[in-house]
Amino acid sequence: MLIDGGGSFDDRFDFGRYVVAPFLWKMRIKKIDTVVLSHPHPDHLNGLPFILEHFEVEEVWTNGDKVESPSFEMFMKTIVDKKIGTKIVSTRSGPFLENGVSIKILNPRKPISGGRPFLSDRESNNSSLVLKLSFREVSILLGGDIAMPAETALVESGDDLRSNVLLVPHHGLRQSCTAPFLRRVKPAYAIISSRETSFLRAPHPEVIERLERSGAKIYRTDLQGAVTAETDGCAVNVQAYKSN
Repeated sequence: MLIDGGGSFDDRFDFGRYVVAPFLWKMRIKKIDTVVLSHPHPDHLNGLPFILEHFEVEEVWTNGDKVESPSFEMFMKTIVDKKIGTKIVSTRSGPFLENGVSIKILNPRKPISGGRPFLSDRESNNSSLVLKLSFREVSILLGGDIAMPAETALVESGDDLRSNVLLVPHHGLRQSCTAPFLRRVKPAYAIISSRETSFLRAPHPEVIERLERSGAKIYRTDLQGAVTAETDGCAVNVQAYKSN
């Protein structure tokens, strides 16, 4: 399963071609069972058209959100041209079980129907697919780009959010990783995906402070490069490409 493909806010650098695909090929991966697009913003979407074109992909999951952009048009066209199965998922879907891994969709609460107008950036972020992957005793929570409104809804939902590893929502922007959300997740490890040159000021110092207070060990791609988390279902091994 590949969840999001990275990307920049323009088309000058193809993360799918130059980052994601080389990593997958190095791992001798040529077939992907499921490609997941958490939401169609360029920093999550733009790396995926190349992947769909050059790998054998069985199925694509989305939240149903749509945007008007060349990358999204190419994404959808490739799905049609290669006859890839599609599934719009939400909390009403699943849970799914793949090779012993339970996949539970925690957000959005309902599918985004095709008849709805295009969402604002804020609405799109808070409609991101949030996935909890559980294998034996270990869970990983992938937070998409949700912020305070969606985090609050998750806390109030009563869902079990406890996870050993948290992919920090919305790259660690100020309105993400609220204290009530972190108290429910209780992560041992927090991974922040961000860029050194980000104009979004991510991760925000207040988010770092909240994560430190939660007791989570923090990993940052802007400082440490690629971060990997491996588990046998009992222990978790998190490693960064370089130390701080």
